[in-house]
Amino acid sequence: PTAEGVLYELDLRLRPSGNKGPVATRLAAFEKYQAEEAWTWEHMAMTRGRVVAGDPHFTARVEMALETVLSASRDLRKVDTDVAEMRSLIEQEKSPKGPFDFKLMPGGLIDLEFIAQSAAMTGRFEGARSTSTETVLAHLNDPRLTLEQRGILVTAHRFFSAQTQILRLCLNNDLGEDELNETLLEIMCRAADMPDGETFAAHVKNTAGQVRTVFNLLFRGTHRKA
Repeated sequence: PTAEGVLYELDLRLRPSGNKGPVATRLAAFEKYQAEEAWTWEHMAMTRGRVVAGDPHFTARVEMALETVLSASRDLRKVDTDVAEMRSLIEQEKSPKGPFDFKLMPGGLIDLEFIAQSAAMTGRFEGARSTSTETVLAHLNDPRLTLEQRGILVTAHRFFSAQTQILRLCLNNDLGEDELNETLLEIMCRAADMPDGETFAAHVKNTAGQVRTVFNLLFRGTHRKA
């Protein structure tokens, strides 16, 4: 909370022990939990982990702890299975709020984030560790994907992210089915260099379909290569 209102919200239910656990934990306890108890989705979340501020010595320890988590040896097939199951669970619990819910729609931002996060924790990318989804997608090194498919993922992430920012700037809340008025759609079309809403909607559908095809190939065994 600030004098101008709430800056951002924290869902404390997501901490390791839920409502029964402490709000903060010792680093040693964090390391032990990540090594012995954390689920795949929790390790995926750690791919976005970064130190914002702190004592240099402690910062180095935290960075080393994150590196240890992300460099651990993994059963790649199990990771792929877990990712597919987690995505299916989200789809069951949270349906997209209309055709332009770029986060929740099949083939939307969650699919892209899952692809990047799983790659970051399984070594299926090139270069230094990055917390940027687009950076990881741009440096994927997965023999199951063609160069064209990798390009599709990067382009889709850039498009969906830009449109999501427009919605956040123009709406107070998440997009509802009745909130996409003509003025807002015109702004979105102009940002995407699309002539009209029909063309824009077709592009969204086609882009999401391409991403979902790649997601299914990677995690649901569709046309899976050896």
